[in-house]
Amino acid sequence: MDMIGEVLARAALFANQSLPETAPRRLETLCALAVEELSARLRPGADADAFRERFVSAAAALALSMYAAFSDSELDEVKVGAVTLRRAGGRSLADRLRALAEEMLPGELRENGFAFKEVAG
Repeated sequence: MDMIGEVLARAALFANQSLPETAPRRLETLCALAVEELSARLRPGADADAFRERFVSAAAALALSMYAAFSDSELDEVKVGAVTLRRAGGRSLADRLRALAEEMLPGELRENGFAFKEVAG
């Protein structure tokens, strides 16, 4: 099975019965986008195949976050391993899934967004 197929299967597993029947086609596209996004953020020299299981899980969580953000009706919950994520405390499920995806690849991803750097002066 190719990487996108693995990510799609893992996303479906994480979402369990929370996805409507029309979801797989949209979700497959989002899985491809998630793989592309995470691949582009890998640190120089990092090879996704070296940590493939974590990469697939992170891409699946990211794809579900995209699905939740763009779908008409947001997912109610997603179960990742023993952890069940729901909307809570003002944070959407999409935000929580994106954060989880990034946490699954500690040290493998470059920073995304604003960061302070020391400047010689």
